[in-house]
Amino acid sequence: MIENHDHIVGRLLQYYGVTSLELIAVKDNIRTRVQPEIFDAASQSLLKAYFKVLDLDEEESGEGNNGGGGSIPSTGPGGSSAGANPFGDLQSKWDNATEAEKKQLVEEALRIAGVELQKVQKLDAASLIRIEENRATFVIGDQLYPLMEKAKLTFEQLAAFLEKAGQLDKLPKLPLIIDLGRVSQESIHIQIPAEAMRKWREIPFSSLDLVQNEMKVSFPNSDEFAKQLSFEITQTNAKNNPVLKFRKTLSPLFDFNLQLNGEVVSSFSNPITLSIPLAAADNIDLELVTLAKVQDGQLLYQGGWVQNGVIVEPRSHFSSYVVLENKLAFNDLIHVKAWAGRQIEVLAAKGAIEGRGSGVFDPKGIVTRAEFAKMLIHAFDLDGKEEGSSFGDIPPGAWYEEYVRSASAKGIINGRSAEAFAPQAAITRAEMATMVTRALKAKGMLTNLATTPLEGFKDAASINATLKEGAAIAASLNIVIGDNGYFRPNDSASRAEAAVMIYRALNV
Repeated sequence: MIENHDHIVGRLLQYYGVTSLELIAVKDNIRTRVQPEIFDAASQSLLKAYFKVLDLDEEESGEGNNGGGGSIPSTGPGGSSAGANPFGDLQSKWDNATEAEKKQLVEEALRIAGVELQKVQKLDAASLIRIEENRATFVIGDQLYPLMEKAKLTFEQLAAFLEKAGQLDKLPKLPLIIDLGRVSQESIHIQIPAEAMRKWREIPFSSLDLVQNEMKVSFPNSDEFAKQLSFEITQTNAKNNPVLKFRKTLSPLFDFNLQLNGEVVSSFSNPITLSIPLAAADNIDLELVTLAKVQDGQLLYQGGWVQNGVIVEPRSHFSSYVVLENKLAFNDLIHVKAWAGRQIEVLAAKGAIEGRGSGVFDPKGIVTRAEFAKMLIHAFDLDGKEEGSSFGDIPPGAWYEEYVRSASAKGIINGRSAEAFAPQAAITRAEMATMVTRALKAKGMLTNLATTPLEGFKDAASINATLKEGAAIAASLNIVIGDNGYFRPNDSASRAEAAVMIYRALNV
């Protein structure tokens, strides 16, 4: 009856621009806040009273008047009907528009889409909380559907316009946000049915963000997660764990547990991003803050970068995690401290590069190809369950196997032949520069870059043809500066040089 614009109620809603989806969303929110049984009983009573007063049975049989509301216009003040395509007017202007006008039309379309999507991008789920002892449970499903229907329609209409404009790449990448509010319970359990997750997957949302107490867990929009989702977050005092008792912790100790379609899942191909606010961050060296995994009584440093008081780190595995400041001291950096000391300290704090004994870093030691693959995958958060090339000289179960597979799958590394990776061979400076730039590409950090001609280096001719592009990009970004005008492409790279290159790349 809402969509019947000949009816008095339909015309009233149309006049004020209220769509069915918006009305359903309001109804669902009210039904949730009061008990569903009470809401349903009250609704039936109100409808019966409404029918009786307006004698709708007689009207709908054609024997009554036309709704008694002839003074209400069939369109709103702007002349457009509810639910109309908000980009239709822009599309009609496109063919006769100048290039400058077309640019303005695209900007206006994106502005309109931003306004419309902001209305349906976020679900306030705080009212859905159910508390049992020290556990908060959120069962989320029906409340999402009206939001997602409106979002899907807006995305589709915008996509049609942007496709006409030849700028489909400007379709916004926005998350669907479920805000759980401030939760004081130790354990939080979120349940979302498979139907809702599949619906989310159909819409070009970039992610599903679960937010509570300023912490955010972002699930990427992937078929991998378009299943019945059961997700639990448990947080405890980090100081209660023996391995953290004397460490400078900046968050509680979090345990994350995920079930998809009823099966426990601890690793995933598409990393889930954790954004954890820092507690007591005064007098902290933010570059040395890292996310750490607590496993078998040990700390495994995972990295992460602090932005506005929050550490952000993608994870391809779930376990127990804590945020801490990690100061590591090496006693053999005196000869490289001026140009590599800080870089080594930062990458070591985040677990991207390791020492070679108690207090020993060995800055002048060579870096093997396997070691550098691990450094890159760890530093750029590129790990995941992937099936990269399988080289004949990579023994199954070798400590570097997963890193070589990930780097190969992402196009960061090639073998020295089709069958051989040469994991124990020393990596050259040109190989290192190329792998670093490929890692930047894998992260989407390089676009339309004008490269520096390699002729500026006296030994440019000795750079292997397959490595010239990567070397040029690295030089353009000052990842490689050279040595008195020499690139030294075929020299074995030292551990200090590896740390400096990766650090510079991360700060591009």
